[in-house]
Amino acid sequence: MESKQPPTRILYVDDDEDDHIIFQRVLHQIPNSYCHLYFKTTHDDAIKWIGQNSCDMLFVDFYLGDKTGLELIKKIREMALTMPVIVLTGQSSPDIDAQSLYGGADDYLEKAHLTPVLLDRTMRYALERRRHLSLLTDRQSQLERLGKKLLAIQEKERKRLARELHDGIGSTLTAVKYALEENLYYQTNGDAHERPTLESILSWVRQAITETRAICSQLRPQALDDLGVKLAVESLCKKTGQVSESLEIACRLELKEENFSEDVKIAVYRIVQEALNNVTKHSEATKVEVSLIETKDELMLSVHDNGIGFEVPITSTEKSGSGFGLDSMKERVELLSGHFELQSELQRGTSIKCRWPKS
Repeated sequence: MESKQPPTRILYVDDDEDDHIIFQRVLHQIPNSYCHLYFKTTHDDAIKWIGQNSCDMLFVDFYLGDKTGLELIKKIREMALTMPVIVLTGQSSPDIDAQSLYGGADDYLEKAHLTPVLLDRTMRYALERRRHLSLLTDRQSQLERLGKKLLAIQEKERKRLARELHDGIGSTLTAVKYALEENLYYQTNGDAHERPTLESILSWVRQAITETRAICSQLRPQALDDLGVKLAVESLCKKTGQVSESLEIACRLELKEENFSEDVKIAVYRIVQEALNNVTKHSEATKVEVSLIETKDELMLSVHDNGIGFEVPITSTEKSGSGFGLDSMKERVELLSGHFELQSELQRGTSIKCRWPKS
């Protein structure tokens, strides 16, 4: 048996009790309506009631004794309440219509022309608009948070790159520079004093080249350009298995690369890279299964290990010591309209599942 939807809680604010009775009668004539109607006669009583109760929709008369419905609307918007507000009036006036809409109302109805059909449609449209607006507001907030996080990640990556260039390549090239200068000095002055050999200088140059390639690989995996995502992921699994000899990695790759964008391929590679890094560092696993499968409608990536697992936070805001880059994985997937799922249980391993729609 399907659960019954909760009633729509409506507050009707009007200083004329007869109009309230008429409104209630029209409301009850709407087929299949399930509403709870509450009635207040003044601005202050309405504000007090709203502050103590939940409300899904507000109907308010344009004139409320010494105050107006617009003042009530302004007050509830200042309270950060987003329920739909419908202004009712006994006077047909384009000026009142315009004032109501600019004042924050969702719609405007004339009492004399109120019918069950019109009221039903107005309520449904207003509630649906507010629902969409709420979704858009939430998405905007998510994008703002994501933008700030991406800027922070970008700055962190720049600092890391600068440090590696300074400490690694910078130091090596400085040593090469001084060695060459010393050789040049002794050649010019004919001094037979012991000086760095060309072989040692060449070894430093080789070291700088190796470090440069390592940094370039971190910035953009060359294997993706040279091999494609299938062979790049397969190579990544193979290298990880060679480094961690106690770890058995099974790799299943079934896809046509032309069906997916470069952004998705990069995301796949980075997620597998981060997941395998987490497995070797934290999971104590002996087996890992990596699968990348193309179906009729999507690309599915799965990385599953038999390690010690961890407790997954119930909410995204709950802090956990098991982050391990999981937030960045989720963001990579969702930025490309994908779906990210994490499953983990103590002593029963961890599974990361990602899905992207076909291009």
